[in-house]
Amino acid sequence: MSRAGDFDGDGNLDFAVVAIYEDIPATINTNQFRFVDEPCDNGEWQNNRGAVFIFRGKSDGIPDSQPSFGYYGPQINQYVATVAGGFDFNGDALGDLVLGSLWINRPGANTTAVANTGAAMFVRGRPYVAESDGSHKINVICQADKIIYGSAENDFLGRS
Repeated sequence: MSRAGDFDGDGNLDFAVVAIYEDIPATINTNQFRFVDEPCDNGEWQNNRGAVFIFRGKSDGIPDSQPSFGYYGPQINQYVATVAGGFDFNGDALGDLVLGSLWINRPGANTTAVANTGAAMFVRGRPYVAESDGSHKINVICQADKIIYGSAENDFLGRS
């Protein structure tokens, strides 16, 4: 769990929580989720991608009980394990997050991955996109803004 700064730019402080073993189901319920960039699901169940959920703060100091944003890790069975927030890396006044996954495999030449290099993933804050009918949906972020991989096998980059 970590502070997230003002991730969505509404003037209230937000927080982020790791769900280390979160799966992506074969079909994501679009009544509950809205994709921010591109769909993360590919029609197959994806075990243990891990996720970070961002809960929006409110002016009364009590956060929402449902997350407003979710980010799923980029690789099956590689778990998002850590989160740190409250940064503003690009100066846009939105809180940014750094997520860690110790077990991610760095893509290698000729499609040969380098095992367990780990990675730090940067996810920039963004405004919450509300539904026109007033319903609450989790804005799902499928692509990190930047991924930095460990340099060698078993580096396990991403620990905080």
